[in-house]
Amino acid sequence: MKRLLLFALLFTFILSSCFYWGKKPYTGDPLMQKVWGWKPVYALDTSYRVVAFKEAQPVVTPGKIYVKDNYIFQCEVGKGIHVIDNTNPKTAHRIGFIEVKGCEEISIKGDYLYTNNYFDLVTIDLHSPQQVKIVNRIPYVFYASATGQFHTWQEPTDTGWFDCSHYYTDSTIVSWKQDSIYPYCRKN
Repeated sequence: MKRLLLFALLFTFILSSCFYWGKKPYTGDPLMQKVWGWKPVYALDTSYRVVAFKEAQPVVTPGKIYVKDNYIFQCEVGKGIHVIDNTNPKTAHRIGFIEVKGCEEISIKGDYLYTNNYFDLVTIDLHSPQQVKIVNRIPYVFYASATGQFHTWQEPTDTGWFDCSHYYTDSTIVSWKQDSIYPYCRKN
């Protein structure tokens, strides 16, 4: 009888352990829980490669400055290049903006401006800054996945958790949006 009672108790314990009547708190890896963070938006086509001259814009994220003849060229990190007329230095004013998405650095040699258009190296003819003309494009020169470093467009501008872009090597990030993500990368 004792064996039957012991067997019944053991069977009841095993059977009841299969059911949990309350909600178990998550005790696993905290990185496997989703959090509110930044998710990249990828380009679906190559429209981000268009380089165009637009009206003057305010400086928000300034970068390097180059002087060429009567013009000053200032990088707007991630967006393009400000063109400033410096014919009279006392009244220097912005005359336009060369939109080059993903632009981080600029350099000028002779009559050519060199910059990056995301991963591509772009050469722009400066004979007439208001008439933007791309004379050369070398794709994927600035691809940095091997170094593990991020470009400015590969991280959100704000701090917090973000979806690591180096996992997606076949696409180009054109913006960021907030969404529920797994927290693998963080910008402080």
